[in-house]
Amino acid sequence: MDTQRSKSPTELTDNMTSTPEIQELFDASPHIWENRTAYQKIRQQLEKEHYGKVVLMHKGQVTAIYNDRGDAYTIGCEKFGLGHFYLKTIGERPVSLGIQALCINAVMQEGT
Repeated sequence: MDTQRSKSPTELTDNMTSTPEIQELFDASPHIWENRTAYQKIRQQLEKEHYGKVVLMHKGQVTAIYNDRGDAYTIGCEKFGLGHFYLKTIGERPVSLGIQALCINAVMQEGT
């Protein structure tokens, strides 16, 4: 019988934020939601004018639009730091993983 108990969310979070780099990503997370919300407000306009290009956002503002995601990522890291900006391919729709996501989740939970 396996007597290993599952870790609580607090224990997991404490372990994940133990390095300065990881803590920096957690600190940036409110800006991610701010940027996603801002993108949704201007999505239709961006899709009309820049469909297929990559928008770089910071603190809810569009800072630039690029043809290449790699360029946008590199400049975002240089200007704002990892995790402090948002990239979105304009017009790209989310991909549904459906049953695959459920299977992967079940396998991952078995391993813990």
